[in-house]
Amino acid sequence: MSELLAQGHRIKKFTSDGGGEFLNNALKGLLKLYGIKLVPTHSYTPEENALVEKLNGVLVNKVRVTMHAADLPLKLWPEVLQYVVDIDNMTTTRALNGKTPSEKLFGKKPDTSKIRVCGCVGFVCVQKQVCKHKLSPKANPALLLVFARSAPGYRLLHLRTGKIVEARDVQFREDATVSSKYLNKLLLGRHHGENIPYAPLPVEYIATGNTTRTAPGERHRRVAMSRKWTKFTTPERLDMVRYQHMGQLSP
Repeated sequence: MSELLAQGHRIKKFTSDGGGEFLNNALKGLLKLYGIKLVPTHSYTPEENALVEKLNGVLVNKVRVTMHAADLPLKLWPEVLQYVVDIDNMTTTRALNGKTPSEKLFGKKPDTSKIRVCGCVGFVCVQKQVCKHKLSPKANPALLLVFARSAPGYRLLHLRTGKIVEARDVQFREDATVSSKYLNKLLLGRHHGENIPYAPLPVEYIATGNTTRTAPGERHRRVAMSRKWTKFTTPERLDMVRYQHMGQLSP
């Protein structure tokens, strides 16, 4: 809110349900400070806040499909929701005459060149200053969750430690993810150094300027959100990649 006000935007009113996370003294004081009118809705009447409730339903549907496509554990849904919101804000809409919400708000088109498939495998570069010796791995395997919040880059799940990390220098394999069984163990701290079981990730080609299919390895890809999926790889090909790299997928 402070960021929007600093950019010269004016917020006239704030509409919400009667939840305690909204109707509290801290929020009321903040709204009063900026001259924003608080308009709470009645109990069990979501239609009074129809636009927000409708958007919530749309976002939840996209989160469900994204998590299903990458077979992500339910525990990661907050990260996936943020990813979906970011992508939604960079997507054109008829309500804004073909503009994106981000462009409408900030006055410039969003940079979509850094978009990667949610739930895909990434290899985070290990800086030379951190390497213990010359034969140390130069990259750590991770799972893409969302864009980083603190600085330009990505927010990822480290596939060895289970920690959330943020990094800029990452090489992605957008045709691969990790077994949800392993991820569940990882999040619970019960993986105990198991080999990472990589799995093919369903993705879909999207049209480019020349209306031809985008070749594997290029960046113009997205999570498959339709009924028809076109895969970049097959389980047999992925098994071959595992064998070639002694049990480990490479970027």
